[in-house]
Amino acid sequence: CFSVQMVAKTLPLELWLKVFQFATDVPGAYTDEDSQAITAFALDQHGIVSRRQHREATNTMIVALRVCKTWYPLATSCLFKYLFIKSGEHAVSIVEYLDLFTACKTVVPASHRLSAVRLELALQGDHQWEERHTTAIARFFAMCPNIRVFSTALFSGEPMFRDETHFMKTVEHVGMQSHIRRLELKANDYFVFSILSRLSPSLKVLWVLPHQDGGLRPFWETSHLCFPHLHTLILPPGCRISDGPYSWTAPALRCLAMQEHLPAFFTAHAPGLERFVSGTGPVNTLDLCTNLTEWTCSTLAIVPAISSQLPPRIRVLTIVDEPPDPALATNGSIVLSPTLAYYLHRFLKDPQNIPSLKRLRFLLPLRRVTTPPLNPHEWRKAFKTLKGACEERDIALEVSIGIEEHVANVWKPFLPDDVFLVRS
Repeated sequence: CFSVQMVAKTLPLELWLKVFQFATDVPGAYTDEDSQAITAFALDQHGIVSRRQHREATNTMIVALRVCKTWYPLATSCLFKYLFIKSGEHAVSIVEYLDLFTACKTVVPASHRLSAVRLELALQGDHQWEERHTTAIARFFAMCPNIRVFSTALFSGEPMFRDETHFMKTVEHVGMQSHIRRLELKANDYFVFSILSRLSPSLKVLWVLPHQDGGLRPFWETSHLCFPHLHTLILPPGCRISDGPYSWTAPALRCLAMQEHLPAFFTAHAPGLERFVSGTGPVNTLDLCTNLTEWTCSTLAIVPAISSQLPPRIRVLTIVDEPPDPALATNGSIVLSPTLAYYLHRFLKDPQNIPSLKRLRFLLPLRRVTTPPLNPHEWRKAFKTLKGACEERDIALEVSIGIEEHVANVWKPFLPDDVFLVRS
């Protein structure tokens, strides 16, 4: 029987690196190219899934680096692929460890010695942010030139800084990192302006989360920014924007997730969109998206939408079960109904309606109803008719259930009883 040490020395280092990178993967957290994975990752607005996955990956690598001398540098390299910073002191302690690691003579290929890709500030509560904390963040960027993703998505509410001077220096320093390709900002005016005004020429992905005071309106109205390489823009509910971002131009924009309809911005960029994630409200100008291949909408928006002409090149149609009352979602009720299934059946029976459609998908909550108003017999009957229409046109009927599957972009064949809670 071979020992772990013998096996570790037998396999090439590059193979072990691939194994550890697979073991520490957090779906959608690192890419700046895959818009589908990025929009799926953004569904986890509170970071519940990503925090757990990061914690599990960290624990796995802590165990691995203790196994043998061969694994130690490899596991340490992957351990810091996702730099998750909870406080200024936490940043300092990680930098000190990285200094020790880089000072050691390791057998890791130079290109992989510090493979940090994502730097995330997840600050909470009251902070005394000091100059040495800003220095620690600057050291991360100096030591890890592969950092492409910067995020404040997991700011808990609005962190309270006793003195914002030093933290603003950190913000300004982030704005100088031209190698950042993806930004996730829980933002207010000064934060957005300090970073975006500097990084707009190089950004590929931007996700702006709602801020407590909703203080973005003046910035949208006065900023004149061009994003020549931006291909994915995510604006979730709560940004409190009426018609902006007014003066933004993004000629390369291909994926837009926008929960509140922004007529001027949408009209200007619609012809280039390939993926569009819309909110609950009607989108009366969807026909402007002449190159659209994927559209995601809510159960509340699909019926009025398919009553009008849809872009004929849509290949993937995703319907999100989204009750009008948040309390219904909490209780596990769903809007998906036999009536909607029959309506979709009639729509798909006509081959002229979305002739390119290849996948009909449903995003469902993990908790689902077991009692009326959704009757199991009626639903199964309606589902059978919908499935028949899909089979006639060779359309795959798929479902993703629960935030774990949503964020990981996991899809499987839709079975009629997937709507109901399965009891063990």
